[in-house]
Amino acid sequence: AGKHEFARAWVNSGRLSTPCVYDVPGADDSRLPSITKPGSVASDAPQPDGWLIDKIGREPVLLHAGAAAPEVEGLRTLNVEMNEHVQARYLGDQADAAYLIRPDQVIAARWVAADGDAVKAELASMWNGS
Repeated sequence: AGKHEFARAWVNSGRLSTPCVYDVPGADDSRLPSITKPGSVASDAPQPDGWLIDKIGREPVLLHAGAAAPEVEGLRTLNVEMNEHVQARYLGDQADAAYLIRPDQVIAARWVAADGDAVKAELASMWNGS
């Protein structure tokens, strides 16, 4: 399509693939946007000093948008800077949300109101493969 004009109409450059959504049994609050449901790859969003996906990294993390996240021993917490992209992808109409994200940057669980015990249970389930 880059060399032959007739082929350009056959390429839909806006949608070359559909993202995979894994079957993950994690906690899910359906009030949050469907783009970030458990099993989805964490959505990127601009942050003042880079990109969210880079800040998530390659270790389990509790991503939090809105109020402060519960502290869970041994789990890094990432409080994201709010902007319209974070609002649309991680909060929707909610004011607050927490996401447990696996080392492969797939969402394991999400809550509108997370508590430390619920996060610990999901973290244990994530490591035990159940």
